[in-house]
Amino acid sequence: MLQNLGISGSYNFAADSFQLSNINFSARNKLTKFFDFLINATADPYYYDKNTNRRFNKYLIEQERKLLRWTNIQLALNGAIGSGDLSQIKPQVPQYSNSAERGVNVPNLPWRISCNYNLNINLTNPLQKLISQSIFIGTDWNMTPYWKIGLSANYDITSKKFAYSSIDIKRDLKCWEVSIRWVPFGQFKSYMFNINLKHSMLSEFKIPRQRQWFDNL
Repeated sequence: MLQNLGISGSYNFAADSFQLSNINFSARNKLTKFFDFLINATADPYYYDKNTNRRFNKYLIEQERKLLRWTNIQLALNGAIGSGDLSQIKPQVPQYSNSAERGVNVPNLPWRISCNYNLNINLTNPLQKLISQSIFIGTDWNMTPYWKIGLSANYDITSKKFAYSSIDIKRDLKCWEVSIRWVPFGQFKSYMFNINLKHSMLSEFKIPRQRQWFDNL
């Protein structure tokens, strides 16, 4: 169902030209429990002359009998699912053979998977349509009560190559915490290794080791 719909714009009485701003549209629609669809669009109320490649201080409706001209359209499809979303699905509890096994509590370790698809169409210059597409996939998983891993990957469909992607690993040592972030490829290729005390008063006591992306230049 449609969850959000918005239209915005403004008029500047003090300006000597182009008093009316671009008109912005936004909408959000829930497709299923795990997916939603978003759209943001911008439209120009002024006339654009394709012969001179210029925007004029004349309303489009006066020149072409059209109310608006689309200049930018952004579409996004977002999805996410996690262990909490599946809490209603309860598997059958096995019947253990002895009392010691019956007393064992299996920990419920949280996890989450998310994905996003983005499409951007730039029509600022009607003679040159610019289209870009990208997709993101990320996971966040508590492997054990003390180990946590996160993976994220961004792929630029237009240029057919990976953008910023990372692998994050955290280990809880009770009083201490160890974290590793590795960006395996791309312009921002780097790594960071960090050990720090978990106590808020002593959080500044840490051992960093890192190689930043600009070290590759």
